[in-house]
Amino acid sequence: EMMQFYEFFVPEFRRLGYEGIFLPKSRARTMSESERERVDGCGTFYNASMFRVAQNVMIEFNQLATELVDLRRDHESLSRLMRKDNVATILLLDILRPEQRGSKDLTQLCLVNTHIQWNPAFADVKLIQVQLLLEQCQKLIDGREIPLIICGDFNSLPDSAVHTLLHDGYVSPDHPDLGAYAYGDYSSKGLSHSFQLASAYGVR
Repeated sequence: EMMQFYEFFVPEFRRLGYEGIFLPKSRARTMSESERERVDGCGTFYNASMFRVAQNVMIEFNQLATELVDLRRDHESLSRLMRKDNVATILLLDILRPEQRGSKDLTQLCLVNTHIQWNPAFADVKLIQVQLLLEQCQKLIDGREIPLIICGDFNSLPDSAVHTLLHDGYVSPDHPDLGAYAYGDYSSKGLSHSFQLASAYGVR
């Protein structure tokens, strides 16, 4: 929750040399200040002696969906996306004194944090949220050789379309998680990304 982030986590982490950013879920926009303090969201901390924020991208998935013409064509599908106010943050971090860290050629790092929709009845929404997130990562990195670390609560099992998209880089348009909803090109061509992602759970 926002109050816990600023009143507990920020002072504790700052004492250890970390700075943080927080993005509450979209519902916070419509609440009073006291109500807003109890809204959860995404919090990310980084070691301030090692990194400096070069760019901070705040993502509200329901708002992002309204900006894409392809997703606005079907009212029912757009309504499903709009009803879920999950968020994500993307930090482009400058690596301070990279030559002292044994990697003078590596000067930046992209750090992502998100909390995807939990409800199994909205598997399609989960998948679209992750696709939108990956597209924003691609837009920010823009073909550069920048390491990407994606963290988050994806509320998804290994046999889900979300896991398949992250792991394999492609989900076919006939995947059952998309259901019968119309999500423009995603429903006709599938969902994809160009990153070569590996699971931290599989790294020894």
